Amino acid sequence: MALLRLGCLMWFALIATCVDAAGYDDFTRGLAAINRGDSDSAIVLFSSALQAGDLSQGIEPLAYYNRARAYLNKEECTQAVADLNAALQLRPSYTEAYMQRGRAHRCAGNYGEAIADYTQVIEIKPIGDAYWQRALARWNEGDFDGTEANSWSTALFAPKWPYPILWFGLAKLRAGKLDERDLEQKAIFFDLSAWPGTIFALYEGNATPDEILRLAHNGDPRGSRDRVCEADFYVGEWWLAKKNTDAARPLLEEASIGCRHDFIEYSAANAELRRLRG
Repeated sequence: MALLRLGCLMWFALIATCVDAAGYDDFTRGLAAINRGDSDSAIVLFSSALQAGDLSQGIEPLAYYNRARAYLNKEECTQAVADLNAALQLRPSYTEAYMQRGRAHRCAGNYGEAIADYTQVIEIKPIGDAYWQRALARWNEGDFDGTEANSWSTALFAPKWPYPILWFGLAKLRAGKLDERDLEQKAIFFDLSAWPGTIFALYEGNATPDEILRLAHNGDPRGSRDRVCEADFYVGEWWLAKKNTDAARPLLEEASIGCRHDFIEYSAANAELRRLRG
């Protein structure tokens, strides 16, 4: 009888161990799923891991964070915000979760909340990407002065990357304060003959919109879609600065349709179109 009782205890302990491991197994499989781009499977697996109730305090916020990533890949914004709220409640200093929640808020159109999240990251640990994402959120909110300031801050972290200076010039252009000579000086270290450097020529008054749109179709055909997306957006914004809405609107609509959804020009074009609709 004692041996039987001991055997039963060992059996129940083995079952308990298997149950305890279930959450971790699903968490690991969820990571593999999201890393291979399978967001649907990742959501199911992270949900199962969280429901198992055996994840440690260190792993549980990671499960919420990564399920939010999967939701964002599907543009299910409110679910992502909810998961990131849960992750931050468990780990209040989780800077990656603040960054991701800022992205989720932007996805949901909550630009003020996104700006607050990026500001929180900057207060915890100033990084270039937080300034950059805050610049984009401020653009979506229509704050061109804020976009200008944050783009310049980003450029100080990434001086060899042309996009922060491009957006610095774009924000100045849209605010009616662009000094072409100042932009030329700030862009002096970039190859203006290569994309996207050629867009600087338009903003500096050294190229026409048609030239930029034509150049977007030149070069490596594999990158043609992305160049056309960017050209549609940046030329559309140039026309808006010139108060020519009729010329700007179709280009921004093309960017909204043709840009990949992870491109900054996609969300910026959609924000601009919402402003045009009033």
